Formats: sequence, structure tokens, C-alpha cells
Amino acid sequence: EVKILEPTIQSITVPQTAIVYTPNINGIYIVNAEDRVQLVPVSLGQRDHGTVQILKGVIAGQKVIVEGQNKIYPGARVNPLKAGV
Repeated sequence: EVKILEPTIQSITVPQTAIVYTPNINGIYIVNAEDRVQLVPVSLGQRDHGTVQILKGVIAGQKVIVEGQNKIYPGARVNPLKAGV
């Protein structure tokens, strides 16, 4: 069996744990400029080794919440930390 991933230009990938699955959408929680949580719908692409490619919905530079989604909700104020802190 051979697995081939198509190369993509400037692909955005996130940990699979960042994806929020609901009956209506697949989404990601982001932190907006006011440090408030927003749930944005995303289109998912290829999955590989625990990461997922985001085709549409998130742009480079946005702060994505990758853990603790069960403790937040849209509109909640958060204090974002850099990854690995």
C-alpha cells in the first residue's frame, strides 16, 4: 500500500484535536483581536499523522485554540498562550 499526499502551496495545518465537529459544521475555535472566542466553519483537506489541512475558513496568522475546547464557548474572553508554554 502506498500513500501519496498531493503537494500544496502554503497549506495551513492544525492538530486534529483542534477540529470541533458538530451536527451542522466542522469548525475551529479562533481567538479574535479582542481575545474573544469565535467558532468558524472550516473545510477540511488531507489528514496525516494527527494533523489536518484546512482548505477554507482560517487564514495564516489567526490564533487557533488547539486544546481545552470543552471549557470555552463562542464569545468567551481568553488569555491566549503561545504553543509550548
